[in-house]
Amino acid sequence: MTFSHRLKKALNASPLNQSDLARVLQVKPQSVQQWLSGKNFPRRPRVKSIAQHLNVSAVWLSEGEAPSSYSPQDSHWHENRSAAGELPLLPLLPWLGLSCLPNHSKENATKQKFIHRPCTCSNNAFALKIEDNSMYPRFVIGDVIIVDPNIAAIHNTYVVAGKCDNSISVLRQKVVVDGMALLSANNPNWPDRFRKLDKSWLIHGTVVGKYRILSPTS
Repeated sequence: MTFSHRLKKALNASPLNQSDLARVLQVKPQSVQQWLSGKNFPRRPRVKSIAQHLNVSAVWLSEGEAPSSYSPQDSHWHENRSAAGELPLLPLLPWLGLSCLPNHSKENATKQKFIHRPCTCSNNAFALKIEDNSMYPRFVIGDVIIVDPNIAAIHNTYVVAGKCDNSISVLRQKVVVDGMALLSANNPNWPDRFRKLDKSWLIHGTVVGKYRILSPTS
């Protein structure tokens, strides 16, 4: 597998697209396109920065000699068998249960499921399983996203937000247009695609990773 193939694989598993990656790296979009096509290769310091933003190993990205941090295992799903008082790996939460944040680790451990951490995140991070196509094609039904409440939600990041009355929680892209913050659905055919991010919404966290589970047991 070449560098360009590994970069494509890492980018496809990331919440970022080509334009996002160019923006956070402060390079021209053409540079990213050249890396993806194999026409050019970034310098080593740049490779390290790319790996950090895509949550993969820099050694794997540059040389293919180490596993990427998001590589699927045989089964990511685990029932909690840890001793009482131990912190879970990463809790998989129901969408309707987000109102309990940031105390999700206090949920009933006998009923809650946990997954491996596929990327760097804080102890307050949690996982959610995508249940609709509002964010297609970046996120599809069955994808698992990693959400970190400790990461600031800035322009163009993907966030999980909920109504303050706990009536709904959604995955959306936060965009700022003419000073107004909006929650945007990626799917152009999704009804009510844009919603004003006003005081009636609460951002639960920023998406820091995603992957697809090979053999779900839920």
